[in-house]
Amino acid sequence: MKLFAGAVVAVVLCTTVCCAENNELELPSISAFSIGTDVNIKSVEEIATDSLNDVLLKAQKRNEEWTKSFVQIALRLSGAALSGTRQSVSVKIDPSEWEKGRPLNWARVTIVDEGWLDDSVSGERYVIWLVPDTDGNLTVQRILRAALCHRPYWKFYSSEPCP
Repeated sequence: MKLFAGAVVAVVLCTTVCCAENNELELPSISAFSIGTDVNIKSVEEIATDSLNDVLLKAQKRNEEWTKSFVQIALRLSGAALSGTRQSVSVKIDPSEWEKGRPLNWARVTIVDEGWLDDSVSGERYVIWLVPDTDGNLTVQRILRAALCHRPYWKFYSSEPCP
């Protein structure tokens, strides 16, 4: 009986995680930013995308190569300075089995820059969602950013100045 009850709980938890991922574009900023990190989040900045999409559209019309890459779009338009000693960039695509030429719901690019030589800020993190427009060109749907505040035994993300 205990084994069966545990199996039911596992199925329910999996269903919750799967469904939350499908709707991550609609999540509140802090919830969306928390995807993929276990660091506490105090606040995040939502970066306006209108002017960034104007830049992207002009570059797409000129058929610039960087506009065809999730990572290159995110790096160029996020404003990430990448000045730390460690960087990582990851991409999550929905649907996960997506291939070029097939329908894409969204791509999430996460940029983490850490190892800053500062007494209170040790890095920053960007989360960028790209979605296709009606013509199939990528557009920036959302960009979230926060600094990684770090003191001994105290680490969290914040869009406000670190203490």
